Amino acid sequence: NCQRVKCPKLENCPPDSYRLPSVHQANGCCPIVEKCQCNPGLRCPLPQCPPGWVQTVVVNSTRLPGGCCPIVECEPAPQMCSSEDGHNLLPVVLLALLPMSGLKTPEDRRIVRRL
Repeated sequence: NCQRVKCPKLENCPPDSYRLPSVHQANGCCPIVEKCQCNPGLRCPLPQCPPGWVQTVVVNSTRLPGGCCPIVECEPAPQMCSSEDGHNLLPVVLLALLPMSGLKTPEDRRIVRRL
């Protein structure tokens, strides 16, 4: 007799997920409610970054409903130090960490100081 039984309210899944169909037990009053799970066909949104900017993951995906997709933002691309022949060497941030004593010639030191 299921007339007086109150079944739990079915909560909505977050937009990035879905709920598998509930299963009714043969001798039970309330259905077995399945959990929400990430939508396998979900295409996670990615920002369109302007020139000179790159996509960077700010928060990784948890692979759980509500966090199925990573949070990605645009950030300025790291500046690269170029050699005189045009080859990219190291990001400027890394060059700032190099001790000046590690630079072999006065020309090497001059290039780094220009940055």
